[in-house]
Amino acid sequence: MKVLIIEPTFTPHPTDTDLGPVHHEQGSFPDVDKDTARKLVDAGKALYTAKTDDPYKGLKTAPSELIDAAVRAAKEAARTAKEAAKSAPAADATA
Repeated sequence: MKVLIIEPTFTPHPTDTDLGPVHHEQGSFPDVDKDTARKLVDAGKALYTAKTDDPYKGLKTAPSELIDAAVRAAKEAARTAKEAAKSAPAADATA
């Protein structure tokens, strides 16, 4: 199930626990198992993205405005990173 990370945190590796934990930044949407989702939400690190997944009957589900804002911020960060990658080779060429 997907959760919205509201505080940077770590989760177990999704396929191989021997690989160690995975770091997630605020605003990311990792897909985690039910137990991990509950632990993250109970610790105040995440919110459920779907009311149907929320055992608290919607009390700990992210509002749609918050989800939309996180999606917009992720798109903006990706666009900024892409632009930075384009301008980096040009800066190296002038040096």
